[in-house]
Amino acid sequence: MTGVRLMMGVMPLVVLALALGCFLLYPRRDGGSHRFPVAARESVAARESGKGRPKS
Repeated sequence: MTGVRLMMGVMPLVVLALALGCFLLYPRRDGGSHRFPVAARESVAARESGKGRPKS
């Protein structure tokens, strides 16, 4: 019975804590906000400079 309680209660918390730790320690490429990725910024810059795809 104790094994079942551990697998249903403690183990999910341990796995969640490990996943959260990996999420927080994972390095971001641009070092800035992840809400506006580098590729999107470059795409906007290219469009504004006239080098991007023509507007339809």
